Amino acid sequence: MCILRYLGRKLGYYSSDPYEAYLIDSIVDAALDYWTAFLKISSVPESEKWKEILNFINTTTPYWMNLFEEWLWRINTGYMATNKITIADFAIWDKTCTLFEHQHWKDAFGQPLKQFPLLKKH
Repeated sequence: MCILRYLGRKLGYYSSDPYEAYLIDSIVDAALDYWTAFLKISSVPESEKWKEILNFINTTTPYWMNLFEEWLWRINTGYMATNKITIADFAIWDKTCTLFEHQHWKDAFGQPLKQFPLLKKH
């Protein structure tokens, strides 16, 4: 995420406004927290892996997707943190697209974004 923030500042996808920077960082960190929860599954013993995968699909994912959807609803611009695309949008797109748009994961997860219309549109 450090490189994402660096490039965001260099290429104009970060804000110089302290409050907007706070919002951007909060969303980027939340996306990382969600991804970390997914990665933890790989360290679970094989005998417990399906239980953890189901927990991730049925509990962790709805929690984070609701949070991301609420951020989109509150800001009401079509973007995650400000009135233009930022690294927050890239971070959310990366994590949701990786899990839900790749065919391998679509087969496993189904269509979890359909209940989150703002996030799916994003």
